[in-house]
Amino acid sequence: MKKGLLASVLVAVTVFAAVSLISGATYLLWPVGPFPLGNLLTAAGLVSPPLAAWLYAGNRRWLRGFCLVAMTLAALWYPVSIVMAGNPSLNFTGYRGVPWVWLTLGSAVLSLLSPVLVAGARLIDRLRRS
Repeated sequence: MKKGLLASVLVAVTVFAAVSLISGATYLLWPVGPFPLGNLLTAAGLVSPPLAAWLYAGNRRWLRGFCLVAMTLAALWYPVSIVMAGNPSLNFTGYRGVPWVWLTLGSAVLSLLSPVLVAGARLIDRLRRS
């Protein structure tokens, strides 16, 4: 699959996940095995931006490394969330919900920061060449 097409699909996954979550779509509660579709869609939406950014990071080691770290943390978001909640539906009780919110926020920020950094680095490269 070509890099541009793959990146476009990943961006579409991210946008679909964000719109679905923001709108509170009813299909988010559909079960996919023991997991709600919304949780799987959230995980896919967190992994997609740094993966798309990684495709365009070029040979900048620090930027590829940042994208890889962001992808890894995003991929770990759901398994860690399940452990924190004690269930795959992520129903929290008591004090466990607050650290989870910070985990989710941190994962989302790193995930979305990846394409911003790659776009900035590519823009700087383009400006230097001209």
